[in-house]
Amino acid sequence: TPNLENCDQEPIHIIGNIQSIGYLLVLERKGLEIVQASENIIELLEVPAHELVGNCIEYYFPYSFLEYVNNLAKNEHLDDLHSLSFELRKSPYLLTVHQSDGYWVLEIEKDDPKQRDHSFFHYSDLVENILSEIREYDSIEEMSQKVIAKVKEITRFNRLMVYRFDEEGHGEVIAEEKEEDLPPYLGLKFPNTDIPAQARKLYLKSRTRGIYDVDDTSSAIYPPVRKQDGKPLDMTNSFLRSVSPMHIQYLKNMGVKASFSISIVLKDKLWGMILCHHTEAPVRLNLYQRRACQFIGRMFSHRVEAKLFDQQFKGFRDRLKTAQTLVNTLMATSDLHHTLDMNTPRLLSAFHADYYALQFEGQLSTSHPSLRKDWVSNLIREISVRGGGIQHTTNIFEDFKLSSHEAVDPAGMLSIQLSKEMDEYLILFRKPQHQKIEWAGKPIDKASSDGTQSLAPRHSFEAWTEVIRNRAFKWEPDELQFGKELRMQLIQNIITVFQGKERSTTSTSHIQLNSRLLERIAELEEKNRTLSDNLKGLEKSEAEGRIAKDIAEERNRIKPV
Repeated sequence: TPNLENCDQEPIHIIGNIQSIGYLLVLERKGLEIVQASENIIELLEVPAHELVGNCIEYYFPYSFLEYVNNLAKNEHLDDLHSLSFELRKSPYLLTVHQSDGYWVLEIEKDDPKQRDHSFFHYSDLVENILSEIREYDSIEEMSQKVIAKVKEITRFNRLMVYRFDEEGHGEVIAEEKEEDLPPYLGLKFPNTDIPAQARKLYLKSRTRGIYDVDDTSSAIYPPVRKQDGKPLDMTNSFLRSVSPMHIQYLKNMGVKASFSISIVLKDKLWGMILCHHTEAPVRLNLYQRRACQFIGRMFSHRVEAKLFDQQFKGFRDRLKTAQTLVNTLMATSDLHHTLDMNTPRLLSAFHADYYALQFEGQLSTSHPSLRKDWVSNLIREISVRGGGIQHTTNIFEDFKLSSHEAVDPAGMLSIQLSKEMDEYLILFRKPQHQKIEWAGKPIDKASSDGTQSLAPRHSFEAWTEVIRNRAFKWEPDELQFGKELRMQLIQNIITVFQGKERSTTSTSHIQLNSRLLERIAELEEKNRTLSDNLKGLEKSEAEGRIAKDIAEERNRIKPV
């Protein structure tokens, strides 16, 4: 039975049921034989699912339907979702087709021609206008607020949120649009069990997801596994895919009747989601509303990525000035300890750090007397065991288990290895902080109705404060990136200093120079491998151009017939 302890292992992509607002058929690509069907197909075709399986669809659908599916079947490389409006027994329906495991998946929903025509022209115009509007805003939070206001125009849900994931999968509401009588969630965090790992993986592949009625009676797929290969249907891209009982209970506890989500994807990672909730009644969005939301999600993803790149680039550019100052001082003095001592405020400010320690050329120096040198030496030994490059933590005591740790010692650490062979490090430290996290309800609520202490979705979503003690603020991605860049520049210029020393001093400098040169070669090879990742942010405008082109093509491709 799924619960909070194992919900991240629930195979929701092969759930084996659909929501009852539509019908599903699975066909072989060649011959178009029906291999699976939803049990509720009897409502549409007046034939039970078990009688359909094994037969060709030509016996049950009109000519326009068959011609459309046959034309799709001729295209071996078809990957996109395709749609068709058709009539069956004088009732209008909408067909969407995609592929799964080499089979055609046909999903059929009721259609309203009047609503369809309005939706097509209204929403495609809205989508085209939104990109230029959100460019005006300076912050991601402001852009988010504008986007969910537009999504509300399309969906008419009464609560919309932009939900941003952190590195542990917890979510935070950074923008909210809601009716006045609903409790606010803005600024609250939601634990990662609310959207478990396998669900986040599905949201990465299928960019929109609708749950139309939490009280819906789902319809099973017959047979549960195909006789052809003994596998269940992979429903990752099925908009009719049913819902985990755990998630249904979660939504009910939240007072939600229907939900819809739009994924925000940056560099193939799920950065966040636009979450739409309706608390008054079930909601069914038609194909054109769903498509409009999907395009908004893609546009917004590119704008968020571009904005983050701009912010990080500006911060990185400012930090590079610090690096240049350090390098200039080092070249003038040939003494790294003296260089850092002269530029302590600038160095600490670049990393938002409180202290630093430097172990270099057999000498350990610190920026503050509270940093005990024996403690720093023990820490460096632990860091050395774990490897080189950049290491960081927000809780040194937990992560390194130093026996001599005291309350006055720092909690956060970012270590920059300058030489593996000579065990040389620059370490930035942060003081411990008492941090408050506002959760939407206490994250874990135990239920023991059967005496087994299984974990169930929490019932309250009122703000609940968690106080975290003796942990430093986390190191931000741009700070870590600057740490890597500073490391490269310091290593290169230390080598230059040693080259000057080598000309006028003993063979000891010559040995150290060779060792540092070999390490530098390895660093340059690693930097070359990652260079392409650093350039990806420069491609955002081109990506937005592709989106605009996609919208124009989408107008032509899904225009009602």
